[in-house]
Amino acid sequence: MIPKKLLYNWNRLNLKSMVSHQASFVHRSVFDQIGLFNPNYQLRMDYDFWLRAFRQYDFLMLNEILVDYDPHGMSGKPDNIHLFYAEERKANCLNQVQNAFWINLWVSLKCEIKLILFWFMD
Repeated sequence: MIPKKLLYNWNRLNLKSMVSHQASFVHRSVFDQIGLFNPNYQLRMDYDFWLRAFRQYDFLMLNEILVDYDPHGMSGKPDNIHLFYAEERKANCLNQVQNAFWINLWVSLKCEIKLILFWFMD
């Protein structure tokens, strides 16, 4: 069994941006302190939330399957790729992420690579 992993460096979130909100258990006091998901985002409201949360809290990651995620949801559709990454870049800037310029450059590159892969797979 893989031990629980303490997530404490919120900057790593910017490189992976892969915290599954479907399988997250967050104490109500965290929402009371930092606020809810931002409804101004259509796809990346969870990413914005985690950027805010990791500034003030540490979290434990369990290496266990808690949900069955459908990768063909709204954020995985080719038509939403640009919006997905545009919202990620916006959240990085609004949350004053360290090295946001370079991270957003990487995010833009990931967006174009995904679009090319979708095009080849179609």
